[in-house]
Amino acid sequence: DRVLVDAELAEGLSAEVQRQAEQIDLVRTALRSCMQLLTPENRELIELRYVRSVSVAEVAAAAERTVGAIKVALLRIRRQLAACVQKRMAAEG
Repeated sequence: DRVLVDAELAEGLSAEVQRQAEQIDLVRTALRSCMQLLTPENRELIELRYVRSVSVAEVAAAAERTVGAIKVALLRIRRQLAACVQKRMAAEG
């Protein structure tokens, strides 16, 4: 089954995809800047969990903290990062 898409629709879709890609780049740039504002310890927690995909239990063991403490710390850090990214995005316009 072949689906034909008219040129106007294809152009519209292409423009939307481009807009979304630019938005993702802006968020990524803001997130990188916000990551630099974290304490080294908090940055390490985020990098272990989300960049290296280390389990929460393994992060807790490495940090010599409880799993619960790491979960709470990650939640607080994620909220901090989200607020920072939103603030930077709002400033960008």
